[in-house]
Amino acid sequence: MYRIADRIRQYLDFNYEQPFSIGLSTAVQEIAYLRQSVKDAISASKYSFYIGFNEIICITDVELRSTGESLPNFKYIQEDLLKYLKLCDIPHTEQYLNIFYLNVLQLHGDRSLATNKFLELYYYLSNALNQEFTLSEAVLSDEIIRRLTGCTNLEDIKGIFSDYLREVIQEIGHLRTNKSQKFIEKAKEYIRQNYAHDISLESIADEIGLSACYLSTLYKNIEKTSIKEYLIDVRIDASKKYLQDINLKIYEVAANVGYTDSRYFSQLFRKKTGYTPGQYREFIQKT
Repeated sequence: MYRIADRIRQYLDFNYEQPFSIGLSTAVQEIAYLRQSVKDAISASKYSFYIGFNEIICITDVELRSTGESLPNFKYIQEDLLKYLKLCDIPHTEQYLNIFYLNVLQLHGDRSLATNKFLELYYYLSNALNQEFTLSEAVLSDEIIRRLTGCTNLEDIKGIFSDYLREVIQEIGHLRTNKSQKFIEKAKEYIRQNYAHDISLESIADEIGLSACYLSTLYKNIEKTSIKEYLIDVRIDASKKYLQDINLKIYEVAANVGYTDSRYFSQLFRKKTGYTPGQYREFIQKT
């Protein structure tokens, strides 16, 4: 149900200008319960005031049914929170922390049980993050546990957890940037070593273990230019050295830096330097 609703949400989010909410109830086995199920879905959708628009809101995550108490489904909230935490999406992380908090409020004011729920969330997140990231001891220390257990106000507990999540997001962001930079450096090194050959985006991506699409996007986001432009720059810089050898023909220089079409090479060279290869050779000979 959730996967189908998410496809509908994505379609509406892209094509529908007005804010909306998608409410989900629980699945029912008998038609006698269908009316209540529809009512539950409508009730869930009304929680957009607290949770935000353009979201899927499940009745088991947000409120008590009129037919009896519906226990909050913390498992799904934790999974969504973890998903947005990994994406370093602060607004959605805060949103799902708030959903978690609203569900904890349903525990009838039992502070001990409420605190334990936040501790369970901490252990769930820290264990999951440890499997994917190497976070510092400062983020994964027992200090957060001491602060949570020593706090008597549920609103303060939520504040402590919000600060913790922001620290985690900041560190994940740094780790991702460092990791991404290493991929970029590997791509550049591969280009510098193989510029004379017929290399492509796909061959570079295969060498460093990424998809071509992801590498292209990653490179543009970090370097603010395309990987193709970097390859051209490396080849043009290399050709300048070859042009110092007057015994080499222009087409030979082009071939030495990976271009079989000397005319295309000359066009690129002029675009990058303002000179044709021949003009550049004459210039360096005079100097």
